[in-house]
Amino acid sequence: MDLILHNHYLGVIGFLIAANLITLLNALLLRRLDRYGKLEATPRVEVLIPARNEESNLEACLRSLIAQDYPNYVIRVLDDHSTDRT
Repeated sequence: MDLILHNHYLGVIGFLIAANLITLLNALLLRRLDRYGKLEATPRVEVLIPARNEESNLEACLRSLIAQDYPNYVIRVLDDHSTDRT
């Protein structure tokens, strides 16, 4: 029983050491957000609508997206082999 507990403790300690090491490496090696360039005031956004047999829902969805006041976006509707008039 003592051997099982000993191995369990070693596993937990090993996991905690590995998790802390990964955290430390990420903190040292990953780029900080302030190192990236400035974003445009309104970056381009693309809205993708997968539409398969959505004839009854698609118009209301598109009307609500078109009514958005965001200035820089594109709406793309992807017709996935619909059997209705989508």
